[in-house]
Amino acid sequence: MRRDLLTYMRRHKMRTITAIAAGVKRSYKTVHQDVKALLDIGLLQKQKDDGFTVPYDRIQTEISL
Repeated sequence: MRRDLLTYMRRHKMRTITAIAAGVKRSYKTVHQDVKALLDIGLLQKQKDDGFTVPYDRIQTEISL
């Protein structure tokens, strides 16, 4: 779900969590938690105008088994 949120935010330059939540049809609380988690790990950045940006075109993950 967070990957989908990143994709949506990359395509739609929205400035508020309320607008993002409405766009992805999820609750404000859930989107707020996801945005905070994505900010904490650096996959999302907060702008000076209080908007958000996804600074990557591609994210590659590696999982050790």
